[in-house]
Amino acid sequence: MSSLYVKGIFYPSGGQANPLLTTIAFSSAARRLGAEIATGVEVFSIETQNGSVTGVKTSSGFMHCHTVINAAGVWAPELHAALGLTPLQMKPFCHQMSATYGAPKILPGPTISAKDTKISLKQTIDGRIRAGGGYSAKPGPNQYSGSFNKEGLDEQRRTVLSIIPAIEDYEIDFTYYGAEAHSIDEIPILGRIPEVSGYLIAAGFSGHGFTISPAVGQVISDMTQHKIPAIPIDGLSLERSFSNENISDGAIRHFPG
Repeated sequence: MSSLYVKGIFYPSGGQANPLLTTIAFSSAARRLGAEIATGVEVFSIETQNGSVTGVKTSSGFMHCHTVINAAGVWAPELHAALGLTPLQMKPFCHQMSATYGAPKILPGPTISAKDTKISLKQTIDGRIRAGGGYSAKPGPNQYSGSFNKEGLDEQRRTVLSIIPAIEDYEIDFTYYGAEAHSIDEIPILGRIPEVSGYLIAAGFSGHGFTISPAVGQVISDMTQHKIPAIPIDGLSLERSFSNENISDGAIRHFPG
């Protein structure tokens, strides 16, 4: 199979990271700086009084606070709706990704994608070639889970081989799934919610989350401290017009990995 792609752009500063290890690194650094992180605690609702946040009701009891950041991913709309606010323009999407058996180094460094093509391709430290790109899983037991989609895998595999035919020698070992919160215009929702003082949202990342999370963290941190964010986010607020009629396919990355 010959490739149809004759041009490309290489970003030498590009790269990839393991999401689990990156999360552990960030949380460990936060603890060293004095943050308290509670895991395994279920949040039932955000509590308010006279239009201001008073805390959160959790499986470990009520936690008093004056600021809440709703960064609950696909579950963010549930917490938001419990406040009686206009529903978030957001929906869950369950992606299906794939991984080959271990292979020698084929893909150097950065993640590979292709214009007008549904693909996100990378090789991890174990040699597996992992592919994403917005291919959906079949429905699972609930809207937050998925099951194997053979048609989607076959389509993804054809796309992978159209870009790098040499991968044909390395069969798929397994597929895996992940529920992602997609806003209806595929753009994240960030910032304060005017109706409730002390309530902010950082959700609907639509596949962009891992890439932009450091910048999002900085912006939300600034806002919780009542500072002007270093990065303007007017176009990401909940008050924007949720329409993609004027967005060209090249304006946003519809099918990230």
